Amino acid sequence: MQVLDRLERRRAQLVDDPAAVDALIPWPLEPYPARHGEVFWAYIDHLMAPSDPVTNGWHPDRVRMNEVLLGVACQYRGKPGIYYAFAWTDRDWSLLTEWMFGWCGKIGKL
Repeated sequence: MQVLDRLERRRAQLVDDPAAVDALIPWPLEPYPARHGEVFWAYIDHLMAPSDPVTNGWHPDRVRMNEVLLGVACQYRGKPGIYYAFAWTDRDWSLLTEWMFGWCGKIGKL
């Protein structure tokens, strides 16, 4: 519930049809009734802090990226959460990470 509360300011009713939003949620997840039909978005400007002398000289494209996530409120066995149905990033290495998480990642100019 804390994650949903923190995303309250990023909440948007993007679709007039809650059934269309529900269709984005895969089994075994279920719609979360308290946030039914709501979609959350997050824009993230990541800066990876180099932690050793080897990475200190890396090109900025290797340590910085932007990401946009669209999530749907859901629940698993009654516990609320967010399923990220779509994700966009501006770096190929970040796209591979999104795919490893099982997200529907795409490259975009953000």
